[in-house]
Amino acid sequence: MREEAERQRSDENSPRTHDPSEKGQSRRKECKHTRQQQGS
Repeated sequence: MREEAERQRSDENSPRTHDPSEKGQSRRKECKHTRQQQGS
């Protein structure tokens, strides 16, 4: 759980993802899908 929060923070602070609109929804959706695929 801690890693997830840190990763999200990194993405939010990332300059390439400086879009509050997309980064908030698109990025979050991708994260969830990726995590589900990994099944970690």
